[in-house]
Amino acid sequence: MSTANPSTNSVLTMPIPGTKLAPEKFKGEYNYVTRFIQHYERLCGLNNVTQDKDKCETITQYCSKKVGEFIEALESYARDDWADLKNDLLKFYDSDRDSKRYRQKDIIAYTQETWLKKIKDLSTWKRYTRGFVRIGGWLKSQKKITEDEHATYFWQGIPRTLRLRIENRLLAQEPTRTLAKPWEVSKVEGAAEAILQRDRFDRNLADSDEEEQDETDDEGSPDEGDSSDEDSDAEFKRLKRKAKKVKELAALKKTRKKNLTKKILESDNDEPRPKKITSSQLKKTEQQEVEELIKKLNAMSLEDPVYGITYFKAIKLDRDVEKVVRRPTNGNTGNNSNIRSPGYQGQNPRRDPPPHMSNNVPTAGGYVSRPPIKCYGCGESGHGVSNCEKINELIKGGILAKDGAGRIVKGDGSYLPRSMDETFLSAVERDRKAQLPKSNFIRLVELEKSYLATEEEKEIVKSDEEELGGAWI
Repeated sequence: MSTANPSTNSVLTMPIPGTKLAPEKFKGEYNYVTRFIQHYERLCGLNNVTQDKDKCETITQYCSKKVGEFIEALESYARDDWADLKNDLLKFYDSDRDSKRYRQKDIIAYTQETWLKKIKDLSTWKRYTRGFVRIGGWLKSQKKITEDEHATYFWQGIPRTLRLRIENRLLAQEPTRTLAKPWEVSKVEGAAEAILQRDRFDRNLADSDEEEQDETDDEGSPDEGDSSDEDSDAEFKRLKRKAKKVKELAALKKTRKKNLTKKILESDNDEPRPKKITSSQLKKTEQQEVEELIKKLNAMSLEDPVYGITYFKAIKLDRDVEKVVRRPTNGNTGNNSNIRSPGYQGQNPRRDPPPHMSNNVPTAGGYVSRPPIKCYGCGESGHGVSNCEKINELIKGGILAKDGAGRIVKGDGSYLPRSMDETFLSAVERDRKAQLPKSNFIRLVELEKSYLATEEEKEIVKSDEEELGGAWI
């Protein structure tokens, strides 16, 4: 009786992509391709995947779609040759770049950067040593620099103030040591840690040394992890270049957005954007507008309701328009009655002629002929009240007089009542007639006599009236 063999691992037991045991998805990073292949080969060994065909077909599950399509297009994948496929991945995804990550100029740049900073506490010192080991230690292990060059670069990256303190401490320990060779890195580290130790006896004293009590936070948090040290300097440079590109793209987008906004604003206007107008061009434009308004006003009638508004616009542009254009009547415009000509500035506004004198016919040139002056004293034309001889004679005779305001009143200073169109002479004559004594015509009539008549006499009188047709005798 045979027993069933226990189940063994195979390609079917490979971890599902994205799970805990599965490798991180490979997307073509040059600094991850070597670790990805190592992780994948360990999984294949753990799950007894030994056939090249299974290795070639299964690796695409742990890659991105783009990388998977690239692998399937390789000849080594078509031949199911895992060794050639692994070499192709390392070659095409530039794994050699990760193995040659630093050069001597990188350690020089790092030391020049840290030399300008300050190291005042132990945390900042350890951060400096971690960064130096990442670059300088790798160059030393790859035989890119010698032991003395490594120690020299380490000494050069220390800030000058701390470097002098370390040198004094080391010379105190070895006064006769030659300085032809650099100090060993281990001795420099021991001296720096002794100077920057955290448990100094005077650390918490108020009058302690300024350099010892000034724990700076400018260089970063003391509890900062080592995750940043794991990133290569090349990766840092790549991120720096990427940040620069992002900044340039942001500036480009801002410029494009500004230009697009400008185009949209210009497209909203049917006409092109007007240029800046000079004072001479502005005067020329106003002059042309005034000429057009004058032509329009001369072609319109005074009864046109738009005449007053057009006249007002023309006056606003040029006061001399009223010399060549008819002024609107009060019925057409109410706001233009107070417009003053340039010659009357500071004086009373010019009055319109009275209603009975407003029917003047304009001349051919557009001017309105002025009506002859009429005297309100005597009613005759050709002179005014102040030059009226008849009124002056009445004033000399004491019949009329002038008050303090120059108004014509009665000789005794009382008000002379006058109707709307009545002259002063007519008013004086009417007042004189009203003051003359009045006579009444009286006529004496004899009273009628009454008689007492009897009934017989009444009958006789009634019969006589009937004969005479009702007439009284």
